[in-house]
Amino acid sequence: MLKRLAWGQMVCAVLSVLMLVCAYLGYHADRQNVFSENTTVPVHKAGIDPLMADSPASQTFTAKERDFSSLDVMISNYNKKVRTGTLTMWVVNDRGVEVGRITVEVSGVKNNAFVSIPLQPVQVDSEGKSFTLYATAEGVDQKGVTIRSGPIAEPDGSMVLTRADGSTDTENTLYLRLNYTHTIYGIMAGMTFLLLAMCFAACIPFAGKERNHG
Repeated sequence: MLKRLAWGQMVCAVLSVLMLVCAYLGYHADRQNVFSENTTVPVHKAGIDPLMADSPASQTFTAKERDFSSLDVMISNYNKKVRTGTLTMWVVNDRGVEVGRITVEVSGVKNNAFVSIPLQPVQVDSEGKSFTLYATAEGVDQKGVTIRSGPIAEPDGSMVLTRADGSTDTENTLYLRLNYTHTIYGIMAGMTFLLLAMCFAACIPFAGKERNHG
C-alpha cells in the first residue's frame, strides 16, 4: 500500500510536474527561424542560351550550410515581353531524388527576377552535399527565357553547367541563391524550468515532515 503523501509533498509533486510542462512549452514556444543565404557567384554577367523544352539545362552546386530550404534562380526574358509558355525547374539531391519542383507561366516573370523553388522536405543534412538544378521552357514566344550566369572566381570542377545543347562549362555557373532556414529552440527557457522541476522533485521526500522538538 502506497504511503500517503503529506500536504507539503503533494504541493512539491504538483509544482514539479507543472515545471516539466513549462519546460516543454518553453523549449518549443520560444523557437525562432533564422534565415541565411549564399549565391553561387558574386555577380551575374550574362544569360546562357534560351531554355528548351526537350533538352534541359542543368547546374550542379554544393550547399554550404545545413537546412537548405529553397533555391532562387535568376531568370531573364532578354528584356522582352514574353506572353506565352511555361518555365519548369526542379532540384535533385546527390542520390538523384527530386526534392523540389516548380512550373510557372513565363508571362508573369520579370526580367532579371528570381523564381524560387521550395524544397520538400527541408534538406537538414545539406552542408557539403551536391545538388543539381534542371530547367526547361516550353511554348515561349519572342526570344524565350534563359537563366543568368557568371564566372566562377576559383573553378575547381565541382560546379558543372550543362547547356541545352549538351555542352558543359566548369568556369561559369548559373546565378543561384541558396536559402537556409535554421530552427533554434528555446534551450535556456526549457532548461530553467527543467531545473526548477528537479528542485521541487528533490524536495518531495523532505516536505511535510514534522520538526522534532527537544
